[in-house]
Amino acid sequence: MDVSAVENNAVENNATETNAAENDAAETSATENEDDTGWDVEKIEDEMYLDDGSSKYLIKWKMPGAADSWEPEKNLDPELIDEWEKSRPL
Repeated sequence: MDVSAVENNAVENNATETNAAENDAAETSATENEDDTGWDVEKIEDEMYLDDGSSKYLIKWKMPGAADSWEPEKNLDPELIDEWEKSRPL
């Protein structure tokens, strides 16, 4: 095998490794973006007022088998909170 064939093979291997690393980074980014969208909320079931003046909301998730959980306001869509506020009796 001559020197130029060895050099070409090394360049091809390096390019393949670079493409694989770029593909892994793209997949990780897509996964992170999917996580940023969050889970789908079926409805707010209750509200708890904290000592610091903030609220947490009891969330019923749409995902089968997902347990209800208390979530801070910052984790929720403001429109969902508005709907909750409008639906509560005065």
